[in-house]
Formats: sequence, C-alpha cells, structure tokens
Amino acid sequence: MVQQNSFGDRDPRGRRLDKNLFFKDVGYIPHPKQLEIHDCKARFRLAACGVRFGKSYCAAFEALAQLMYPGQRGWIVAPSYDLTDKVFREVYAFSLNHLKEYIVKESLANRYLKFAWGSEIYGKSADNPMSLAGESLDFVIIDEAPALKEVIWTHFIRERLTDRKGWALFIGTPKGRNWYYNLYMNGQDPSRPEYQSFHYTSYDNPYLDPKELDDMRRQIPDRAFRQEALAEFLSEEDAVFRHIRDNIRDCLRPAEEGHSYVGGVDLAKYQDYTVITIADKKTHEVVFYDRWNRCDWTITYDRIAKACRAYNATCWVDSTGIGDPIYEALSKKPYSLKVKPFKFTSTSKGELVDNLAWFFENGQLKIPAVDEMINELEIYEYSKTGTGRYTFSAPSGYHDDIVCSLGLTCLGLSRQKDFYLGDLDLRMF
Repeated sequence: MVQQNSFGDRDPRGRRLDKNLFFKDVGYIPHPKQLEIHDCKARFRLAACGVRFGKSYCAAFEALAQLMYPGQRGWIVAPSYDLTDKVFREVYAFSLNHLKEYIVKESLANRYLKFAWGSEIYGKSADNPMSLAGESLDFVIIDEAPALKEVIWTHFIRERLTDRKGWALFIGTPKGRNWYYNLYMNGQDPSRPEYQSFHYTSYDNPYLDPKELDDMRRQIPDRAFRQEALAEFLSEEDAVFRHIRDNIRDCLRPAEEGHSYVGGVDLAKYQDYTVITIADKKTHEVVFYDRWNRCDWTITYDRIAKACRAYNATCWVDSTGIGDPIYEALSKKPYSLKVKPFKFTSTSKGELVDNLAWFFENGQLKIPAVDEMINELEIYEYSKTGTGRYTFSAPSGYHDDIVCSLGLTCLGLSRQKDFYLGDLDLRMF
C-alpha cells in the first residue's frame, strides 16, 4: 500500500490505491529487485545500480503511482535535460498511452504533465540551479544522483520537500566516494530509519543475459566494470585523477608582477562549453577560470583575448576541426595572442590526460574550489576499446571541457621536484 498522505489514499476514480495492483492494472511487472524499491516505505530511498538494471523504468512507475493521488506535485531531476528525459519520457509516454483522457495539460518540449485531479510533474535539469527554486514538492526522482553537485540536493531540492513532507528517490551508478556515498551510507545505518539504501548489480536484472555481462567484463578495464556493472563505490585509488580535493586552494587571483602564466582553451559553441584556465608557472596554481557556451564566435574571441592579455599568458588552444581557424584567428591581428595549437586525437588526448593525472598525483597542480571543476574531474572515466586501447571521456551525458582545458594548461607547466607553493617549499621527492 502506498503511504497515506495529506491528500488521502484513493486514486482519481475513488479506489483505494494499492501500488502493486496499480502496476498490475497497467501491465508493469517489476522484477524482484525493482519491487524491493517500490515496497520500501522509507522517506529517502537511495539505489546504487549497475547499468541496464532497469532503474529509470522503476523510477518512472514510482512517480506514476504517486501521481494517481490528487493534488500531487513532483519533479524529475538529473544533471542535464538529456538525462532527465530518460525517466520523464517513460512517464510521458505511459500517460499518453493509458491516461490521455485525464491529461489536462502536457508538453514534452517543456517536460510537463498535469492531470484532471490536479497532480502534475515537471522534468528539471540541475545545469541551471536557479530553475530549481520556488515550489513545494510531494516527491522528487533524482536520476544519476552520484554525478550531481552536493549543493543541488542540500540547497535547492531538500527544502522543497519540507512543507509537504515529501519523499525522494535517488537512482544512479556510483561515481566514486563523493557526497552521495555519504548519503547512501545513511541508508545502511539502522539509527536512520528515514533513509534506506539499496545496492544492485547489472546481474540483478533477470532480463539481461549474464553471458553478455561476462563478455563486457572481458572487454573493459576492471575498474570500469566494477563501477558500471557491479555498482561499486570505488575509492580514489581507482580513479583517473587522484588527490583532487587535496589539491584545492583559494587560488583565483589577478596577475602578479614578476610572475609568468600559461593557459589552456578548449573550444565549443553549442552543446559543450568553451573553457579557459590559466595557471601560475611558479606556483602551479590555477589563478583564472571561465566557462561558457551558446555564444557567437566574436564573443568567444573577445573573452579568450581578455583573459590571455590580463595575464600575458601563453595558451594552448584546441585546434581540432572548427578549432583550427579559431586558433589561426587568435594568433593574428587584431588579437595577436601568444597561442599554440593542439590537435586532439585518441592518442594525444590519452597523453594529455595521463600528464594531467601525473600533476594531480604528485601535488603539482592546485585548483580552485569550483563545483563543476571538481565534479568533472571526479567522475572522469576510461574504457578499453576492442583493439585493447584505452580511451578517456566523461560519462555519457556529461562534459569533459574543463578536463581538456586543464590538460592543455599543464602543457606549459614543468614537472618539478621542487616548486614554490605559497610560503612553503614543497619537496616531492
């Protein structure tokens, strides 16, 4: 039975709402592990799941069951709209196929549904935190929760559940032992009954052929399989970039006389971001950071030029594809910047990432406490191709522009046994 709330416990047709009977009526047959999530009465449920477990489908029907109560308001939230759509499209498609006569307002483009009994659901993206302000909620589905910034939950979503004492379901594949791991551990603590956490591997989906997963295990790195299929919260020791948080400093500052600077520019126009980072060659601290997208190239040129001139920095610029004419334009009048080209290939990107990882590993790159920078570095991953080569990228639906920019910046930094850091002389060996 669905938990009773202030809106009663009957569906729009006056029947008592048994969630399992509702699922049966609409033809949804959850597999045994999905059913454990549905049957749980904890207010905050956290499910760490391997790929293809069926977590999006499970979350969609959990939302649909709650929407059968009158006057409900819920959100589906993910790090980007593309990821939000995984759950929202399931809710939308089912509603149009089975509940169309009860829909009074709907928009797939705006990710919104409203039913005749007053219940409504929105699809939201955490890319724009300010869009998460305002409304009180009865429930929220948070997809790919481990990849969200902690502030999205603590400052933007949690308070929306206060007025109506709403519930939250977190689903996703682990991305290291970050804030979400700590929240997940609440669900393992018997003294926190309002939390319940679940761990499921890809093998727990009875509709997947285990031989396919075994074959996947042979083709990708062990770390990748343990994270993606076995849903393990891997320690930093297994990450592409280690000691990230040990290398955070309050280091963003204007140029200083007598200091030399180098930078990296990763270019994009629409879906991805253009990112520029600039570091002090003496202290190896990132002193400048800027990130933007959806701008005319003229604006992009001007922002890059302004940053490079402010620090008199030599910058490595992504000259791949559309980047080549942009690099050429930046090197000539009226900009005449001190820029160097870098073409991304599978080989050169691997070398760039390896070099950046070395700088973090050896404490020779200090970064500011910028949420999107830390998050992008922590969730960065590698995979093994069919030919045995390793490739590096952000997880599907995420960006790696900051990683690439930092990697380009490190091309101008030397690997030093001794280098000055604030008032300390840090000796690495």
